[in-house]
Amino acid sequence: MFSGWIDVPQYSLIELVNKHNPDVIKIDCEGYEYYILDEIIACKGKDIVVEFHDTHKRRKENSIAYIEKYLGKPVITSNSRGLTTAIWSAK
Repeated sequence: MFSGWIDVPQYSLIELVNKHNPDVIKIDCEGYEYYILDEIIACKGKDIVVEFHDTHKRRKENSIAYIEKYLGKPVITSNSRGLTTAIWSAK
C-alpha cells in the first residue's frame, strides 16, 4: 500500500565532488549522463569513468565527443551497441 511520498535530497555532481573530494568519479546514470556533461567536464583533474548510453534522443558518441573537446581523448574500455565506457585520467 502506498503511504505517501519520501522527501529525498538532490545533489549535483559538483556538490558531491566538492563535499567528498574523491580521486575517482564513476558515473552510470542510465542515459541521463547527457544532462550533466558540463558537470563532468568541471571535474577535470580527477579520474573520471562514465558509462554512456544511447537513448531515443541522444547518441553516446556525441556526448563523448563533447567531453573530448575539454578533457581530451578517453580510453574506451567497453563498447557495445548501446553502451560505451570511457575513462579520462587525471594524469
